[in-house]
Formats: sequence, structure tokens, C-alpha cells
Amino acid sequence: MSDKVRIGQEEWEVLDHKAVPGFRPAFYIIFSIAAVYFLYIFVTHFMGHSGGH
Repeated sequence: MSDKVRIGQEEWEVLDHKAVPGFRPAFYIIFSIAAVYFLYIFVTHFMGHSGGH
């Protein structure tokens, strides 16, 4: 899971990971829902307070 890499006289440990199947579509779905929700809050806030103040 990790490799050792020598740079100059120092030895560094390189950490890596394997991609988790299904993570990217789940991220896109959750991000899309959050974006629509924030857009809804933004629009309703300014539409509700546009007059009289």
C-alpha cells in the first residue's frame, strides 16, 4: 500500500489508495442535491424580501 522513494539523501514514504467503486456517482448525486437546495434557499430568500425593505 505504500512505497519508499529516495529523493536525494532522504527517504520518503509514498501513500496511495485504490479508488472505491461507486464513490464518484454518489458524490455527484449528493453535490447536485446540495446545489439545488442552496439555489432554492437563495431564490426564496431574495424573492421573499424583495419588497418594502
